[in-house]
Amino acid sequence: MADERMTVAELLSNIDQGWKEFNAYLATLTPKELTEPTDPSGWTAQDHVIHIADWERSLIPFLDKGNRLPVLGVDAATWAEGNWDKINGIMQQRSKNLTVEEARAYAMKAHEQLVDKIKTLADDDLYRPYNYYQPESKYETPMIQLLQDDTYHHYEEHTPWIEAIVAKAMSKDELLKKIDTGWNDFNAYLMTLTPPQVTVPTDAAGWRALDHVIHLADWENGVLAMLNKQERAAAMGVDKATWESGDFDKINDILQKRSKDKTLDEARQYVMDIHQRFVAKIQSMSDEDLKRPYNYYQPDSDREAAVIRWVQMNTYEHYAEHMPWIAAIAAKALTKADLVTQIQKGWHEVNAFLDGLTDTQKTQLTDAAGWTVKDHVIHMAAWEDGFTALLDKKDRRAYMDIDEATWKSGDDPINAILQKRYKDLTWNEVMQKRQAIHDKLLQQIAALSDETLQAPYKDYNPNSRNKYAISQLVGGSTFSHYADHMPWMAAIAAGRES
Repeated sequence: MADERMTVAELLSNIDQGWKEFNAYLATLTPKELTEPTDPSGWTAQDHVIHIADWERSLIPFLDKGNRLPVLGVDAATWAEGNWDKINGIMQQRSKNLTVEEARAYAMKAHEQLVDKIKTLADDDLYRPYNYYQPESKYETPMIQLLQDDTYHHYEEHTPWIEAIVAKAMSKDELLKKIDTGWNDFNAYLMTLTPPQVTVPTDAAGWRALDHVIHLADWENGVLAMLNKQERAAAMGVDKATWESGDFDKINDILQKRSKDKTLDEARQYVMDIHQRFVAKIQSMSDEDLKRPYNYYQPDSDREAAVIRWVQMNTYEHYAEHMPWIAAIAAKALTKADLVTQIQKGWHEVNAFLDGLTDTQKTQLTDAAGWTVKDHVIHMAAWEDGFTALLDKKDRRAYMDIDEATWKSGDDPINAILQKRYKDLTWNEVMQKRQAIHDKLLQQIAALSDETLQAPYKDYNPNSRNKYAISQLVGGSTFSHYADHMPWMAAIAAGRES
């Protein structure tokens, strides 16, 4: 059925979105994947792409009330039979020897010409009957249905068929290479984000960038369970009724709510552990194993497509799908209110944890490096203090009294100096110093405007080339830093070596 009273602008928007998504998927395929593997009818992935272009191109003379059959290369008698398999077979034979470059150029030109033609239509033209454009026909279906069916509905229809063709041809080694490339690209992008960008701003659904990252791991974990012939839903923590409903928004909402309180460090460990186990599982499988049908691994299912398709969809294709959504979230500016809320939330969580410890847990138990909980607390305060110096446009290194060689050598040597410097302070001295530093930082932030907080780091430190907004860096010395140290302090308090 055609969408109710859609305008030309709305139709073009749907076509454009579908076209971009379709081409984004095609861009992940190699020339070999496009042209060599075939389905049982002998069609390659490229044949499907040209088929879509043929039908789009045929709409152009149709909209001019002309004959579309010459464009399709089909005679009137064959068309009158209405045998679509036969018609499509004729079209496929005509273009099956095109090169990848020729096919791409043909499809792009056909699409651009059709879009230009649709732009000339009035909204009412969309709802004229088929036989207005082809008077010899008896069909009265609104024109918009044909336009939808031969554009974005058509892309959606053929995408899984193309995916199935490509999946059959990919070897285990090729699959692992694609997963590795996608994983490395995804993580290289994540490394460009600051902790506040990953953990603070949200999209309209309330998802942080971190929630998207965990979501990817959750689905990898589900496929890992499947490959082990375990129930996917149970492994992902989703009840059977919800899983069988096929309502992915609801399933994903359950997953997000379950993990929304994970810290950055907890999420990192969770994601890395799942991915490593997932890759190890694929490495242990044969090419034949990956070509087995889905219901070989999940006997209760009627799905018969090769299981490699689910591996692809839940790894490199999934990473690529979520990257623009994460980028949109990370691009949101952090306001002063956002920062203060996150800083105070983290501050109160640390204080609540510390209030529950005994004197022995605070000052006597140590980790393998000899650090006490007290050492961790003053360490966090020292780095927070360094940030107050930055906001005063002072040299952080000089303010923290660290020699230049040590500063350049990395965090561990700096932290060793700080730990030795403050290790003889009493618990009360540490808490007083920590509170004074924290109060000063909050006063500094209160004095800044939202606009000032978006100024780059280099505005506060002329010797730096760092272009991140200062708002994106506050978390590294406050709430993200607190979250990093909480599990380490908890391990010490519990008498475990972290």
